[in-house]
Amino acid sequence: MAVLNWIRHLHKNAPAKIFPYMDRIFPTLLSMLSDTCDDVLLLDLQLLSDVCEEKSTNLIDIEELHLDADIKKQAIICSFLSSLSPYLVKFAVSLLKMFRDDALLLSERGVLIIRQLCLLLDPSHIYRCLSVLLICEENVEFVSQMVAMLNGILLTATELFEMRDHLKALENEEYVSLFECLYRSWAYQPIALLGLCILSQNYEHASQLAGYLWRLDITADVLVEIDRLVQLIESPILAYVRLDLLSAEHQRPLASVLSALLMLLPQTDGFNTLHKRLQCIPSLTLLE
Repeated sequence: MAVLNWIRHLHKNAPAKIFPYMDRIFPTLLSMLSDTCDDVLLLDLQLLSDVCEEKSTNLIDIEELHLDADIKKQAIICSFLSSLSPYLVKFAVSLLKMFRDDALLLSERGVLIIRQLCLLLDPSHIYRCLSVLLICEENVEFVSQMVAMLNGILLTATELFEMRDHLKALENEEYVSLFECLYRSWAYQPIALLGLCILSQNYEHASQLAGYLWRLDITADVLVEIDRLVQLIESPILAYVRLDLLSAEHQRPLASVLSALLMLLPQTDGFNTLHKRLQCIPSLTLLE
């Protein structure tokens, strides 16, 4: 703790003197993310966030990141991450590697780490960076796990309230670009992708995607993801989605998505909840 506080003090008061040593300090800070003490973890994340906020004119060197990406994916990375701090990108690459190599760290501390980063930094930068880098991952199972976690945080965490509003409105190019980034990696997790489309009120597209759910291998994990999505739709955060069931514009495609999810669920509590919700929808003919 004392060492971290001292490094943070130096970085705050004499950044020019400490940055020549940052390439040696950075790996040590990353290794401390696996510390079992929450206080150490939170302070370490604070220091890493301070470093990642540093403005730099250096362009991101894709080769330096050691990504398994073809030329097309490298071009995507450059176009979507060019506005971000190189240290943030390097940090995100290292963080994903740690999560990939340590399943326990991902399951026990993953949500805490991501939420804390979203509190300390711009959440849209965190999500843009991670989602673009996940496109380069060859381990599809890991990508699916990461997307499920990131989607759960996106749809529930108070730290992402403003980001959710921007994704719902998609009123400027920055958030249209962010939505595209998320879509590319969320595509590895079909139920999460439906959740993203529902969040952003792209119900017509969600309805089209729902038409392909029959191709899924309906495993226990998929059923758990569907059940979670049903619970989220019933949450206060997505109250506007439920109200859209009363809209002549949105009712038909949204009801189609929910009905598709209902048909995939076994008759559990999630099934009963969704069934009751669909029964509350007034007749379409009354709204036309």
